Amino acid sequence: MRKETIVLGLTGCWGAGKTAVLEMFRRLGADTLNTDQVVHELYKNRDIQKRIKETFGEEFVVDGEVQKNKLAELVFSDEHARRVLERLIHPFVFKEIERFIKETEGTVKVIEVPLLFETSSEGYFDRTVAVKAGRQRIIERLKRKGYKEEEILLRLKTQLSEEEKARRADFVIDTSGDLIETEKQVKRVFEEIKSQLKSQ
Repeated sequence: MRKETIVLGLTGCWGAGKTAVLEMFRRLGADTLNTDQVVHELYKNRDIQKRIKETFGEEFVVDGEVQKNKLAELVFSDEHARRVLERLIHPFVFKEIERFIKETEGTVKVIEVPLLFETSSEGYFDRTVAVKAGRQRIIERLKRKGYKEEEILLRLKTQLSEEEKARRADFVIDTSGDLIETEKQVKRVFEEIKSQLKSQ
């Protein structure tokens, strides 16, 4: 384990509240990275756009913009297409993770990686934390954002269950309650991480 820093991998199912938890860690003083945002920026890259067009078809990039909804519709209904997209995107994402770990100066670094366990990426992190909310709460949240239940279930099916993610993680944060309760849990994890850093 690194003596000067602790790198925490933050994961959880779609809709569990990972990004909100990441922001709470940031406010406590951690350096944070959201890999969904990294992917968002990658989709602006002309070379990536060219590869997506060549792989999936011209209609997936229109006027210099990746048609993310259309691409998501394809990859969450076709496992082969999803694997192809992951092989295209993930090397760039993990390169950015490596850069972030190397170049940021904070002692606690938290990186949100939705598919952390699915991609066997534990080796990048000193500790892992799984965010969970309960399947029904997740479905309710995503429905309020405008997603249809059929689409939600299809996407969730491509990920490990909340129970499995929680079983593999070093820490678990339950976001099914209110924000105050979630913040208390985040603070407890942050304080424990910092105490581990001091004891090294």
